[in-house]
Amino acid sequence: MSDGENSTGNRKFSDSLSELKEALKDTTELTQEEDSVSTSYAKTHADANVDIARRNLEQDPENPMLRDWLAFNLYASGRYEEAKVLYERCLKENSANADQHYYLGNCLYKLGDIDGAVALWEAVLQIDSKGKCAKKAQDKLNKVKQR
Repeated sequence: MSDGENSTGNRKFSDSLSELKEALKDTTELTQEEDSVSTSYAKTHADANVDIARRNLEQDPENPMLRDWLAFNLYASGRYEEAKVLYERCLKENSANADQHYYLGNCLYKLGDIDGAVALWEAVLQIDSKGKCAKKAQDKLNKVKQR
């Protein structure tokens, strides 16, 4: 791939990521029903974004941002097992990513591994207790502990 093609691909990815971040801006607290899809944008576009991310990842297989983007869209489309595998790989490469711990925890919860989910949500609080996922992780921990 030429630098021009790579630059275009990066711009497309950057534009899509910017659009996703804008859509996520106002999502702070999620109901249980919304848990599998964090935004209406993700719900509406997840399958298309999975295809886009896979194509981009084929061209740049070692790109951690693309892997994370694919994992999130797999999660958003309800494909928890596939998202789990990717999030596990992402965390092997960078174990200090609180967001990935959070979403992997959500995947495990949806797949029935409550203890695994709890451990990952607790890790979110240890990694970044003031971060954007910390409150959501704490809320999930509180709900699980109430049961």
